[in-house]
Amino acid sequence: MLIVQRRRGAAARHDAELILPFELRQKSRLRTAVASGEEIGLFLPRGSVLRDGDCLEADDGRVVRVTAAPEELIEVRCADAETTERMKARIDAAKKAGESLGGIFEVAAVGLPPGLGSYTQWDRKLDGLLAQAILSINAIKGVEFGEGFAVARLPGTQAQDSIRWGPGRPTRTTNRAGGTEGGTTNGEPLVLRGAMKPIATTTARSSGKRWRSAMMAVVSAVTAKATVR
Repeated sequence: MLIVQRRRGAAARHDAELILPFELRQKSRLRTAVASGEEIGLFLPRGSVLRDGDCLEADDGRVVRVTAAPEELIEVRCADAETTERMKARIDAAKKAGESLGGIFEVAAVGLPPGLGSYTQWDRKLDGLLAQAILSINAIKGVEFGEGFAVARLPGTQAQDSIRWGPGRPTRTTNRAGGTEGGTTNGEPLVLRGAMKPIATTTARSSGKRWRSAMMAVVSAVTAKATVR
């Protein structure tokens, strides 16, 4: 096995090639294999990140060249191909306009048994824990379960999920509550949505930038007038 404990400068030649994806190039302790199949053990200083073209020196003096493995580019996509193309078109149009976009995403879990969570302990309520997890994502500004915000505008008789007897257990005729009641699952699909605001960093001039420009112009004018006097 090749043992590598240090980097070295650029080398005109190398004895082995180590092909790694980015995830593994961040590991300072790693057991894997070079392109030829020979095993290699990395024991680099903590926090080391390897980049394409870096050279390492094994304990036996051999030079190992690091190559970044080809990886799939991350792009916007969803389950529906047509919707995916519309999303891409919206993003491309916003980019050309120097704008940013927000959006709403949905998460669903099907087949959960009733009773997951807690209806007595506030810090174990399932919907509370899930809402906290979603809101911990940067730029998320709202979370709803089922028809959350829409159902808030309805009278009680229209907001209910009526119970009926289904295949072997009680079921609901609708799922406005999104699969949770009182902090626990009720056997229906758990459906939640998160609303993400557009990021504030844009290339287009914002009203804030125009306001600052106007204020600077006023300050300049006042300074010039004071100087003349």
